[in-house]
Amino acid sequence: MDIYRRLPNTDAQRIASLNNAATKLAVTPGPDVVLSPSTISRLTNYRTQMQTALDARAAALLGRVQQVGVITLSRKIAEVWIGSFIRCFNEACDRNETGFDIKDRAAYQLDISNRVTPALNTDDLLAEWGPKIINGEAARVGAGGSPMQFPTIANVSAKFTTWQADKSQLILKETEANNAQEAISNNNPEIDLFIKRMWDEIDAGYSEDPDPGSRRDKARAWGVVYVSRGQVISVNGLINPLAIGEVPAVEGVTPSPTLIGKFKNTTAVGSGVVLRFYFAPGPGMPPGPLFVDVNAGQELEKELQELGYDEFNDTLLVQNLGPNAGAYTVSARVE
Repeated sequence: MDIYRRLPNTDAQRIASLNNAATKLAVTPGPDVVLSPSTISRLTNYRTQMQTALDARAAALLGRVQQVGVITLSRKIAEVWIGSFIRCFNEACDRNETGFDIKDRAAYQLDISNRVTPALNTDDLLAEWGPKIINGEAARVGAGGSPMQFPTIANVSAKFTTWQADKSQLILKETEANNAQEAISNNNPEIDLFIKRMWDEIDAGYSEDPDPGSRRDKARAWGVVYVSRGQVISVNGLINPLAIGEVPAVEGVTPSPTLIGKFKNTTAVGSGVVLRFYFAPGPGMPPGPLFVDVNAGQELEKELQELGYDEFNDTLLVQNLGPNAGAYTVSARVE
């Protein structure tokens, strides 16, 4: 059987490797410690460094998620107020109110041949039409037109400005999240090299044991991962009704885009319970656009790239859309 070491390849596996070694070190008597003082010191430093970076990324991602909620609301409010302004202007023209003429739609760069309200349901459209309406009202009133009373342009401008500020804050949050991810990515090669050297040291510490299986078992206690090529590795879990959770990492499996994952809903109670699996940029992030649904008792095989996997999306999440607890198995074959 082709058994070999599988070094960590995801952030979750890297921090797990460091934590496992530190945990074993804490309960191992001095004479039995196989790590050198230098490695122990570096283990402590790298573990602290990586956990700090992971915490910073988690905080940045949470900030981005929260800001998405903020801007979703302010975008809708700005859309409603701008759209209302246009419709109310049209109605004032229909009533032949003094200072309102349908031809003055041109001041807002609106078509004067109809009373259509332009689409405002995207950031780009909102950014385009907000200034046109605000500046257009000033130009129209300056030319002698009557100012709109409800909604006033001041009200519209305030809602638009709030959305702009929220948009700027979202860009900032996205930059912070990207920087946090970049900091981790930049440190990973150095941490990967350290983990390899630490595992080499652990293996060397048990090299005098004549039994290969015994040597591997001792090294596993320090967090060294051994896998067999072709071996199917699975993880099982339970997700509460109408909840979402993170599927634990499948130890030893490289989540390459072409890897085939087997998703099985082993829920015993009820029928039609949907477990939705998808990849996301990190724990707690909202569902992505690509996912796979698995009903109770159903088993599916999917290439991870079908779920939108890429090098930055290494967190597999599962969402239970049903009223019953959902049990699942996720398995993959070691390549």
